[in-house]
Amino acid sequence: MKTIPENFQYIINKVKETSKQMNVKVYAVGGFVRDLILERDSKDIDFVIETKESLVIAHLFAKSFAINCGVEEVSIFPRFGTSMVKVNGMQVEFVIPRKEHYSEDSRKPECELGTLQQDAMRRDFGMNALYLDLDNNEILDLTMHGKDDIEHKIIRVTDFTNPNIIFKEDPLRMLRAIRFACQLEFNIDNNETLKAICDNAQRIQIISNERIQDELNKILLSKKPSIGFYYLASVGLLKEILPELNATIQVSQPSEYHEKDVFDHIMKVVDNVSPRLELRLAALFHDIGKPLTRTIEFNKIHFYRHEDVGSKIVIDVMKRLRYSNELIDKVSFLVSEHMKAHNTNKWTNSAIRRFIKNMSEHLENVLELTEYDMTTSREDRKEKMKKEIDKFKNRIKELKDAVNKAPELLDGNEIMALFNTNPGPWIKKVKEFVLNKQMEKIDITKDEVIEILKNTCLQEIYGKII
Repeated sequence: MKTIPENFQYIINKVKETSKQMNVKVYAVGGFVRDLILERDSKDIDFVIETKESLVIAHLFAKSFAINCGVEEVSIFPRFGTSMVKVNGMQVEFVIPRKEHYSEDSRKPECELGTLQQDAMRRDFGMNALYLDLDNNEILDLTMHGKDDIEHKIIRVTDFTNPNIIFKEDPLRMLRAIRFACQLEFNIDNNETLKAICDNAQRIQIISNERIQDELNKILLSKKPSIGFYYLASVGLLKEILPELNATIQVSQPSEYHEKDVFDHIMKVVDNVSPRLELRLAALFHDIGKPLTRTIEFNKIHFYRHEDVGSKIVIDVMKRLRYSNELIDKVSFLVSEHMKAHNTNKWTNSAIRRFIKNMSEHLENVLELTEYDMTTSREDRKEKMKKEIDKFKNRIKELKDAVNKAPELLDGNEIMALFNTNPGPWIKKVKEFVLNKQMEKIDITKDEVIEILKNTCLQEIYGKII
């Protein structure tokens, strides 16, 4: 067990000071204790106040603790007997030992005062039900298997006698189990725990989409997200929360390009791209349009325009999961553009300049997504694909600075004055025409562009006479 970090030791000292003032016993509990044993960093810390009095003890303790820390704001949640104080940017939560009662259609329990043993058994997994005695730094393992689970890197429910109750009462725990498997690189117990998740997978429907999104993001940002998504698929959760992705399982691809089905290919790309949320999401969804676009012509498999279909699916899925509009725009763009940089060997410099300009701030993400999409196909094609994308990236590097420094040659007002025409969507078309000329000849001047426009029929640019 690692030494308690200085920032947490300050909080623990203030908690011990408060416990003496109030004459109560306090334990650190949950993820903080687990992470101490694993020698991992924690972001916050929870405490249990052992008492036989009432739920309000946690609130009174939190207020006294806040005063001792010089903090004014205390958040109180009377229904759950919990209180929270933020100290030096960290979240410190106080609870009393609880018993919980759940209804069929909610994960929010009714709480009442319980014993420390009952508090341990109401928690999700043995590894999260360990209590650190602040007086002697000894760890209480009231489930009798928490320490053992950590030692053997296994995730098991606290109560083996009734594992279903853990996930039936709070179905979010199913996603938490899978997320912990990714983050900690643990295995989920293949007997009671995994079976109970399978039996209760449909219960995930009572969980809010915001909560599901949060767990999916944590899985995606783990070292190897595919662990989580293979678990999700195997227990039946993937078809409940991401049926569009589940549909890619066992969808075969052209054997000359791919050794894996669509889902397996997606998993390899997700594992390989950098752990940036927009990029991991784009990798997860980049081929989500393939099941709907799969056709066979002359015994060959095709997925025509799957990137366009996929980008529309992405918008629907991410809206359903309550992602921000900004992130939806980024991910749907990456999905729609991920095929653009395939087969670039014959591209001219002007084509590459246009690509750089069109990709704008998405350029690095598009290139990385394309690279791993191309290089996680057949093993015998990997080296060839890597050389192709590296050559393309080098050409971009050579041309990028000039493109980024290229000024806008004509604004909307200048274009209207030139054609003596009213505003309208035609201006955008003229700008695109000018940009293409600029990408063909990067040092073209404003006067040269105006001369070209004067000698070009507006019908040719826009496609119709205004």
